Amino acid sequence: YCARYLGALETSGSDSLTLYVGDARAHQLALYVCDFDKAGREQTIELLDLAGHALTQPCTVSGFAQGKWLRYQFSGSIRIRLTNRKSTTTAVLSALMFDQSAKAAF
Repeated sequence: YCARYLGALETSGSDSLTLYVGDARAHQLALYVCDFDKAGREQTIELLDLAGHALTQPCTVSGFAQGKWLRYQFSGSIRIRLTNRKSTTTAVLSALMFDQSAKAAF
């Protein structure tokens, strides 16, 4: 018997996660979102610099009951902002992979 557990950053509104990086090199980031309980989630993910300036266009994600990977390239420290788009659900970020593991995720 093998039990599986899925952890997540979850918010009913908007929340962020800061990723501090100590160099200016280009890095890869893979984010995994999974609507594990098939609640019909819809959410927006944005990458921002620490001053709050957008580094990417906002990405709205829906229909991810089977899970979905999103891949980005960035340099320097960043903030990942997760915003819920439906009042009846929450927004979730299930995993993130940084650099070499981000390459292997696809």
